[in-house]
Amino acid sequence: MGRPLTPLLSVELIAETALEIIDSGEPFSMRRLAKRLGVSAPALYNHVDGKDALVELIRGVMVAEHPVPMEDGGTWVDRVTVIARAQRAAYSAHPNVVPLLIGVPLAQPDVLEIYRDLARTLASAGFDDAEVGVLLEVIDSFAIGNALEQRAPQQIWVDPDDEGALARAMGSWNSPQALLDEAFETGLEFILGGMQARLSSRPRTVD
Repeated sequence: MGRPLTPLLSVELIAETALEIIDSGEPFSMRRLAKRLGVSAPALYNHVDGKDALVELIRGVMVAEHPVPMEDGGTWVDRVTVIARAQRAAYSAHPNVVPLLIGVPLAQPDVLEIYRDLARTLASAGFDDAEVGVLLEVIDSFAIGNALEQRAPQQIWVDPDDEGALARAMGSWNSPQALLDEAFETGLEFILGGMQARLSSRPRTVD
């Protein structure tokens, strides 16, 4: 038989299939990915230079699924809010992939541009370079942490004291997802409030 008129593999198909395997909770390996695609493992390396490169492709799929809206005016707080929500949405949609993402240096162009956007926004707001570095970590860690909670049991705390404050607090939420959503929005509000307070506490310069 001659060669197929269209290639059996593409980087998009490889990345999307890898993401499906990871989302399912199955142990991930290049060998398992090749089997799912119906090819030999060496065939993957004609398209992807190893597992780290595959993780970068997966980042691209995730940001394509949950793009950050383009700027449309507003304050720096508005922009940080938009970016943080998009980050959290991408991570939350694929919580099983987060441990892989944090183990590979980020170089994917579309994802890197999001962090450049965030850094520019924070710098323009008045934070110095060192603060911008810290705040990037704060915002990213918060979005990642909230997303990882998607993998947690439905009932996180089991308190035999039905009348205690912890039991009452958790009993006031019927939906674990609603609790996670509200926790993210409340936490983001606190983070942004602290950032605004830091800026407003600085002495104003007089020209």
